[in-house]
Amino acid sequence: AAMYPDQWLDLVKGQVETIIKNGGVATILAHPACMEIMDGFETFQKLCRFLRQFKSVSMKDIQHPQ
Repeated sequence: AAMYPDQWLDLVKGQVETIIKNGGVATILAHPACMEIMDGFETFQKLCRFLRQFKSVSMKDIQHPQ
């Protein structure tokens, strides 16, 4: 569904908070082309500022069960 950038940001922020509260690892797919077209990375920068409060990990640091 189409939505305004601020609506998308509120949705993603809520999902991240819920996932982390439940002990999960939130993964965000934010394609650079979409972020550029949407508003020149303005919303992506807001998202990055929001995410600073959480611990981040690299995919290489996540161990998968064998």
